[in-house]
Amino acid sequence: MERIDAKATKEKILKTLEEKGPGLPVQLAKAVGLNTIFTSAFLSELSSEGIIKISDMKVGGSPLYYLESKKAMLENFIQYLNPKENEAVKLLREKGFLVDTEQTPVIRVALRGIKDFAVPINKNGIITWRYYMVNEQESPKIEIKTENVKIEVNNEKNLENKEDEQKEVKKDNEVDRIKLELEEKKKELEKLKQQMQENIKDKPEIKKSSKKIAQKKTIDETFLNKIKEVLNMKGSEILNIEEYDKKYALLRIKQNNNEVLFAAFDKKKVDETDILKISKKAVMLNLPYSIVFKGETPKKIKEMMEAYKKLNNLEKLD
Repeated sequence: MERIDAKATKEKILKTLEEKGPGLPVQLAKAVGLNTIFTSAFLSELSSEGIIKISDMKVGGSPLYYLESKKAMLENFIQYLNPKENEAVKLLREKGFLVDTEQTPVIRVALRGIKDFAVPINKNGIITWRYYMVNEQESPKIEIKTENVKIEVNNEKNLENKEDEQKEVKKDNEVDRIKLELEEKKKELEKLKQQMQENIKDKPEIKKSSKKIAQKKTIDETFLNKIKEVLNMKGSEILNIEEYDKKYALLRIKQNNNEVLFAAFDKKKVDETDILKISKKAVMLNLPYSIVFKGETPKKIKEMMEAYKKLNNLEKLD
């Protein structure tokens, strides 16, 4: 079984983000030499601790992870925004500041969607958008007639137009998303076609293997998420991953300021063999241990546990 040093893994992730800038979970997984599931778990911990940030922008459906000091490098990914949001980023970058009421309805909606790049400044009910790399103190003085603002707020026709324009932008966003998904599917089909051409006889095996991989990933991810939920409820922190596979995980955790060996089984029954296995590992590490699994503790094991509590000694009678 592979053992994972949590501290060293986090340091590798931070070093990669420092050297290469914002990255996707699959890229960071490759950099640290782990699968995407475990890498995502470490990214989640670093994010919850406020050490790294998560972008609002999505690349292929996944957010980017980055260090605050490297936030400017998010601009390298604006081509993944929909066309209207891409246009809004470039316009805001060029101007530095944009008065919301002076923009076209489409740009106004787009500005609200680029949270990584557009920072709203609300003064007296008037919104000005600041480019995230520009200092707020550089904001120009804005003069807008109160009458125009009142007319815009109170004019029901304008509100209806806004709703129609928002629907239009949402429709454009959905079209862009579908196009991106189709392109990804097309690439996958091309790869599969190439594999089939190389060895037509292996076509059934390729399909079967692909299904197994997809199924294993789903099982692993669900199992890992369940473990994380249990540990979060206990207020525990993962120190190291000693062993793992799709049905079993052995972790060293910090619980109530004490180090504990934590075993999780993705099955409804545990037997004496399972308990002895964890017990031996706990003795080697000189740690107390706990076990969780999906089912109920067998009556026989419960009775043995109660019996051991009051057992003082076992001796041979000569």
